[in-house]
Amino acid sequence: MITDRMPGSGQPTVHPKGRHIVTDTYAWEPTAFGDGTIPIRWIDLQTQTEQTLIRINVVHPAWWFFMQNSP
Repeated sequence: MITDRMPGSGQPTVHPKGRHIVTDTYAWEPTAFGDGTIPIRWIDLQTQTEQTLIRINVVHPAWWFFMQNSP
């Protein structure tokens, strides 16, 4: 939990002024999109809101190649 109202994990970094956090999430958690991508999240601790800054594919290219080419 990042806050009582906001789930999260990943590797959070708190802004020096203490109001914002930027963090990711693990692919198996509810805050992930469920399609192999995860958000990089910008969280406002004062308003208890978040924005997705970017969506990242967490499937490694080598794994994708293996999945596509395995018998």
